[in-house]
Amino acid sequence: TQTFTTLAHRIEGAQMNSVVALNIYPYPAGELATVAFSADNEGSYAILLYDMIGNIVRTEAGNAGVGENTHNINLKGIAKGIYVTELRKGDTINKVKLVVQ
Repeated sequence: TQTFTTLAHRIEGAQMNSVVALNIYPYPAGELATVAFSADNEGSYAILLYDMIGNIVRTEAGNAGVGENTHNINLKGIAKGIYVTELRKGDTINKVKLVVQ
């Protein structure tokens, strides 16, 4: 099992909606994947799962607290393959690759 981390750029001033780090595990995933991220502030977020053509195959939402957060994505019904997981919180967008087996 592997975990990948991507870092986001911090935006100073009025746009303090940044996600500091984004991880997704297990890698590769089966029927469930966990998105783990750290947030600088509370607020709503959206997780979008894109196939390699760019089609959105799953969309989920939640509310983040300050610090570490996790969100479980049910992958039942998602075909095996490579996907891009996108986390949107405020003005920040982070992306990480997800492999579904």
